[in-house]
Amino acid sequence: MPVMTGTEATTIIRTTANGTDIPIIAISASAFEEDKMKIIKGGASAFIRKPFKESDVLNETGQLLKLEHIYEEVQVDSEQLTPVTASAEELSQTIIELPEQLIKELIHAATIGDMTAIKAVIETLDEDENKARKALAETLAKLADNYDYDAISELLE
Repeated sequence: MPVMTGTEATTIIRTTANGTDIPIIAISASAFEEDKMKIIKGGASAFIRKPFKESDVLNETGQLLKLEHIYEEVQVDSEQLTPVTASAEELSQTIIELPEQLIKELIHAATIGDMTAIKAVIETLDEDENKARKALAETLAKLADNYDYDAISELLE
């Protein structure tokens, strides 16, 4: 945070009139247990380590706010469950055929860990009717879901 640290912000929030009632979820890249304990002792209601999944935040929010999640049953036909596959040669050829600017954007996004930009490119590829592009989109999505940005860059270089 440019003006103050998260711990400082938490302290300020906690000293306001209703500050003790506000749930605060700290998100940090720190892997040390003592840092987590310091953050919790500093007033955070919960702690999530980076990288994290959307479900981590939703689960913590649900617990803090005592929410009950209602899940919709979704009908999925078997065709949607069948993965699109392509050989390594087809994937390589598909990458070669991609616009150079698109590849540069994707490599840059992977380098800085910009999941939003990566997902946008994946969606573009997945909308294409080309089987090999759909397979490339699935491959990139799996790597992105595992935060394997290095593998994304290596695949495209």
